[in-house]
Amino acid sequence: MNKKERLEKFLNEAKDFIGKDLTSSDSKFEAWNNALIRFSEREYGQNSTTTKIFRERSYSLGIFTFDTPHSSFVNAFESDLKTTIEDLKRLIDEIDDYIVEPKIEPKKSNNRNNSINLTINNTNNNSNTNNINVMSIENIREEIEDNSYIGDEEKQKLYDVLDEIEKLKQSKESKTKRWNKAKAILSFIVDKGADIAIMYLPHIIEAIK
Repeated sequence: MNKKERLEKFLNEAKDFIGKDLTSSDSKFEAWNNALIRFSEREYGQNSTTTKIFRERSYSLGIFTFDTPHSSFVNAFESDLKTTIEDLKRLIDEIDDYIVEPKIEPKKSNNRNNSINLTINNTNNNSNTNNINVMSIENIREEIEDNSYIGDEEKQKLYDVLDEIEKLKQSKESKTKRWNKAKAILSFIVDKGADIAIMYLPHIIEAIK
């Protein structure tokens, strides 16, 4: 289950709590809320704004007495939960926007060694040569670092995969063994969206050719 599917699952489960006369002390809600916070810590980082918002939301009254009616706790619970529902919707929309409208643009650099040229030859009747400017590994690292849509832990995973690709490029193993390792890397990056795949794929191809 990828990040978007997990967020959609949290969203649907949150909607199910509405209208059930529940409060923040409900055991199923507590388990759901704890799972959401753990997910946010893992995907966006423990100190990210997203995680802090989820962690600090009380789903209860700030001030109350022994005479405070149960309905007030229910109303406070549902009010905060509806806010969380809107937050989850926005996180899902951000993922969709990130995939449909690429937000990573290659940085211009005066260093000629920061990019490699990938040449594609088409010899079907007419001979056409297309030169595609491919980002260097170092520039990819910079793009990931500057991307605010990716959490700290997710960034580290992407850095680790870049390290694996560099090791694969230097490997003296057979093409079959390199391809078996490359398949695991491909499986990982395909789940990260088109922008990531576009940056990583040329280097994977170079590593196994």
